[in-house]
Amino acid sequence: MSLIEQTRTANRAIQQLLAHCEPEGNPSGFPSASELLALTDLIRSVGRALSADATDTELRCELKAYFENLSRLKARLEELESRLSARRDDLRLEWERLRAASAWASTQKQMR
Repeated sequence: MSLIEQTRTANRAIQQLLAHCEPEGNPSGFPSASELLALTDLIRSVGRALSADATDTELRCELKAYFENLSRLKARLEELESRLSARRDDLRLEWERLRAASAWASTQKQMR
């Protein structure tokens, strides 16, 4: 696959992932691990191919869009990381409540 084809494929994948991360497209807004791994492979393939000379105007335009998409993706993933951290903290609190309720229930059974 040529560099321009790799870049176009990566651009489409990044755009799809960005759309998937929108609350309307996915209520949780979180991409799956397989989606992120597939995208990582595409980004790596473009990165390896970037060592080639990009003198073609069409390729330069595609690469410009690619870097803009990467920038948007970086911002979105940072936002998702923040949301996931908050969710982890909420889940940790819920886990502590469940453990406390379980301990209370065990105590109540022993008292009977």
